[in-house]
Amino acid sequence: MTIDKIVYSEYGWLGSAEAYTLDLVEGYMEIIEGESLVDDKPIITKVTISNGQFEQINTVLDRLEIDKFQEYYIFPGVCDGTQWSFTAYLASGKILETSGSNAWPEGFEEFIRLFKTVREDKELCEEDD
Repeated sequence: MTIDKIVYSEYGWLGSAEAYTLDLVEGYMEIIEGESLVDDKPIITKVTISNGQFEQINTVLDRLEIDKFQEYYIFPGVCDGTQWSFTAYLASGKILETSGSNAWPEGFEEFIRLFKTVREDKELCEEDD
């Protein structure tokens, strides 16, 4: 299974929102940060993915087996917290989608960490300039 693009968003009832578009064909990640997913003045950052990051991303995606994800994940009894959505666009044209509220697929935290690491690497580079 070859993945061309991934879109991941995460938001909370009382906090900010983040959306990531990871384009594995073009080799970049776009990060959108705002007060909500409909913020009229979000901060948009485009980051080039290094070869090392690209390899890490592919390794994690292989382990996750995204084609086996459930349609929706929920942790019952929690009314607020974190909501998220994940969409993978495959080279074959197929689209895989999943989402959730306060619950994620097993091992998904490693995937989220990768997105945040790419963002932090960009911030470190900007601080060095």
